[in-house]
Amino acid sequence: MVADSLTHGLHMDFPEISNASRELTVAQKNRLSVLHRLLKDTCYSQRRLAGLLHLRASTLSNITSELRDAGLVEEGEVLSLNRIGPPEHALRICRDAAWGCGLEIDPRGNVFTLVNGRGEILATKRSAGRLRIKTVLAKIPEEVDDLRRKAGLGDNPHGGLGVSIPGIVNHRSGEVVFSQSFNLQGFPLRDQLQPSFPYPIWVDRNVIYGAYHDSICAEGRQWENFAYFSARSPLGKGSRLTDYSLGIAFVIGNRFYRGFNHAAGELDHEIFPDLVKESGRVGKNDALSVPFREYCTRHLASVVNLMDVGKLIVAADPGLLDADAFPAFEQRLREHLLPVSQRHFTVRLSSIGPAGVNIGAALYAMHRSLEKRLLAHMKGQ
Repeated sequence: MVADSLTHGLHMDFPEISNASRELTVAQKNRLSVLHRLLKDTCYSQRRLAGLLHLRASTLSNITSELRDAGLVEEGEVLSLNRIGPPEHALRICRDAAWGCGLEIDPRGNVFTLVNGRGEILATKRSAGRLRIKTVLAKIPEEVDDLRRKAGLGDNPHGGLGVSIPGIVNHRSGEVVFSQSFNLQGFPLRDQLQPSFPYPIWVDRNVIYGAYHDSICAEGRQWENFAYFSARSPLGKGSRLTDYSLGIAFVIGNRFYRGFNHAAGELDHEIFPDLVKESGRVGKNDALSVPFREYCTRHLASVVNLMDVGKLIVAADPGLLDADAFPAFEQRLREHLLPVSQRHFTVRLSSIGPAGVNIGAALYAMHRSLEKRLLAHMKGQ
């Protein structure tokens, strides 16, 4: 799943490491740097890694040996290099080094995805939406164990769960600050779930996990700064305007900007029209695309003007915006931009779309699990 040509990607927003970063030794930071590079690209040799990270060849060799002994890294295929010398092998994360399970809790349905240490999808499972949150939480341990059993992971303890939910989330405490979709406020989601789950849990808002996935596997992988706009429409009869999932994630310097109250990028539904009413019938998604395009571009342009965004990724349901309609969408968006002299602005339609949220949550959990395993190994030496 991880793009082979990836050169940039989001820094690991790992709360435990972020809080303790000043206490990490140089050796620990160097090993984490090597691990992060290998998470982004599978085509690095020891020589190339040493050059990129400004480490001596002997230092990199020692680090590689240590990561190999810890069961995190292995040598892959011989790289084709335009140089004379001994063959060089690609370094890559071991498949069984860690695993991650992503859970997207959404009114439209809940989705589980399980990935291994290389980001390869092992299993996916969908369950009904519109369930009470406590009903969903009670079923999670059994659902995750079932997926792991079917994937043949056995008793591999090096894993974790990434939980995605629409709304405002304090990712450090795992608290849902506010979710209009599920009528939650100040809900300690991680604390409610952790006692019945033997692995670490990370909770975040859906648009963050969507941007995380896009930064690794799609349009955002070469950008250090971008805004990611996600728009999902409700399905079926009885849908409400608040069932639309609308949000923006801001990535600045390869890190998420979350805001002082963890609410940066959360869009008030009042800024969008009642698309269901304008389309004339609930569930007829094709009719939603025109009012969405006409109204959405004006408000997105306001965000671009206010934040001076240089790069924007749009991840929308096909019923709201598809590749055929995107040129007209981009044109309307640019028409609403302020006439800044020599403005540099790029907008792309995400090839993944908002359906990749659960995969982003799984990758996030797997990456965090690898880091935890590495730090635990170093502390045990």
